[in-house]
Amino acid sequence: MAPMLQNLSRYIQDGNGAFISGGILWWGDLVNVPRSDPLAHLRMIDGSPGLAFYHVCFALSVLIEHVPLHLPDIQTAETYFTRARKLIGDPSITNHALADVPALTLMAFYLIEVNRRDLAAKYVGLAALAASAHGAHRSADNEARKREFWTLFILDRWISMLMGRPPTIMEESIRLQPPADDPNDPNNVRMPPCAGLYANVELARVSGYVVQEVYRVAPRTPKRADEVNADEALRRLHDWLARLPAEFQLELYPDLPRRDPPCCTMHMSYNQLIILTTRRIFFDAIKEVIELAQQRSNSSSCLRRKTHEKYIRVCIEAAQRNVVLAAQMHSTPGRWLQSSLHFLFNAAVILLLDRISSAYDERAKTDKAARGLHREEITFAIDVFRKEAETGTNYQADCCKVLQDLQALSGRCLNTQRE
Repeated sequence: MAPMLQNLSRYIQDGNGAFISGGILWWGDLVNVPRSDPLAHLRMIDGSPGLAFYHVCFALSVLIEHVPLHLPDIQTAETYFTRARKLIGDPSITNHALADVPALTLMAFYLIEVNRRDLAAKYVGLAALAASAHGAHRSADNEARKREFWTLFILDRWISMLMGRPPTIMEESIRLQPPADDPNDPNNVRMPPCAGLYANVELARVSGYVVQEVYRVAPRTPKRADEVNADEALRRLHDWLARLPAEFQLELYPDLPRRDPPCCTMHMSYNQLIILTTRRIFFDAIKEVIELAQQRSNSSSCLRRKTHEKYIRVCIEAAQRNVVLAAQMHSTPGRWLQSSLHFLFNAAVILLLDRISSAYDERAKTDKAARGLHREEITFAIDVFRKEAETGTNYQADCCKVLQDLQALSGRCLNTQRE
């Protein structure tokens, strides 16, 4: 049991104390193994949040430890998760306690990892309902409870971004103080440093703005031009990056992906938000380039593309950075988490579409340059998904197929336009 928990802590929390950020999510004490209760067999199996939490830990540990992942491993993980669902109680008849929140949140995290996003959203909703019913959004008895709520907040914003749905937890209702280090624990013996979690909370706030205002999912402000919302989101993202502690800055510490993978994942999330912020403008610009190439007469389209140039460049640069970060993380041992795969896929799609656009853009410098555009990054991404598709869920296989189809389309476009 102890090795499984320590391995899980190494991947999804604080690296067993090795990560300078302290991790970007807090799941609880994954190091100290709970003692067995000799009276446990006398109790009912339902309504045991502590046991449910550790069964989800075991399920996740199986997924993470086994590389490559085979069908028996998936079945073992699912067996642990099924036990956790029974232990936590039937959500239709159970009024969940505050102690249930970590287990429900971790169950949602597991479901994201196995590509069951709708059910993950349901469990985040249950955790948010339990947390708000017990006032966890207003105050906390201790730092651990506080960090549990903020981890739920981050996961809620992550699922909102994945699904394009309104977040469950409304930011206006939160009165809880942000994560903080314990002044009575200066060496972070009892809990890891909070800096990584705090930075991730702030990034999750920006994520909420991007989903709600840029994509107009339950917006809280009057409708404005796409560029206005995009500029505001980019400003918030720039401010977030500027406020990061020096030890989290990739420019100062280029070996950060190796020393602190969760912090690197947070940087990938930052780049992903830039992509989401500018993606609609980027798509419109590509459409205009293709239409202009077909019409050769619409000067207004060319003018609109020039006004979009800033957003196109920012989008492509963010995609390139994410492929570089993914390659650096790939060099470290361990399994790909779903978030990193999601970021890599979205980045590769942007680079492939830019490659297609270059086939129709008269400003492309040479035929050779157009054919070589983003080739290494795209090849790397396809190779990752091809290998992951052999043992992963349908998500990896679907992503691989999309990237391969787009790669073939870009090749046809280049051949057609350069003939």
